[in-house]
Amino acid sequence: MRAVKPGVAKRVNSEKWRQMLNEVFRGDTGRLKRARQVIHKHKKAIKVAAIVIVVAMVCHVTNGYAVQDTLYQNKVPITVKLSGSATETGRVDIDQSVDEYAVVASISDISPLADAKVNGAKKNILNYSNKSGRIKINATGLREGDNKYILQIIDGKRKLEKTVVIHRQTKVELSMKKAEEKKKAEEGKKKQAELEKKRAKEERRLAEERAEEERKLAEERARQAEEARRNAVAQQQARTHQYRPPAQSYQAQAPQQAQAPQQSQAVHCPRNCHEARQMGMYNIPRGHPCYSYKLDADRDGFGCDTRRK
Repeated sequence: MRAVKPGVAKRVNSEKWRQMLNEVFRGDTGRLKRARQVIHKHKKAIKVAAIVIVVAMVCHVTNGYAVQDTLYQNKVPITVKLSGSATETGRVDIDQSVDEYAVVASISDISPLADAKVNGAKKNILNYSNKSGRIKINATGLREGDNKYILQIIDGKRKLEKTVVIHRQTKVELSMKKAEEKKKAEEGKKKQAELEKKRAKEERRLAEERAEEERKLAEERARQAEEARRNAVAQQQARTHQYRPPAQSYQAQAPQQAQAPQQSQAVHCPRNCHEARQMGMYNIPRGHPCYSYKLDADRDGFGCDTRRK
């Protein structure tokens, strides 16, 4: 290897720096002179920074190749997850009034050296961290119908291709959608009217049941009131009417009572009101041993009333 003299190398480097600074400052001698002074003053620091940058780049590339080779050896597939409704099917449906859309693709299990393309155009992988990154597909000027975007991920020997379809609604589809929405609205109104009709019918039925219950309750109250009135009348009549026992039965039983005062006296009851009148019995009150319903025809609590002929 032929050695280069230090003076010659210094002149060559100076010429390169001069050309570069001229291109940067476009011939502005004042700015160029100040830049030269700064570079000359901090020459050692600039060299150290350049060396650090080069070493970092070499380490980055070396690490990228190592990760890439590890993923390839382990046969780890590249995975892509799309945002929004395209997550499952890879298809997005948008309205006819929209002509642009953005899809974010999250990519996993890739190395830092992976490349991405959308329809053949290179795309940068954003926010790379821990073998993952994302790509944003900005679709503009969408035409009606299907718009296909082919996403390609190339990571060394591993490759992945995924198709994203953005479907913009056509005019025919829009008219069909409006007709379907109108039909659904009419069906909804019809169902609502039927529900209102059924609700009104049910309310009428419940009102009728409540009215019937109230009517039965009123009848029961009236019956109880009537029964209470009749009982009150019977008690009043029992207090005002006096029962006159037949003279014959007392006369016939008087000797027996004298002979056997300790024996119970047998009561002979009439079979009908004719016999009762013959026996001198009338207005027989309820509770008397001879009282029975067949003697009390009007059910006023007194058998064989004097008012009945």
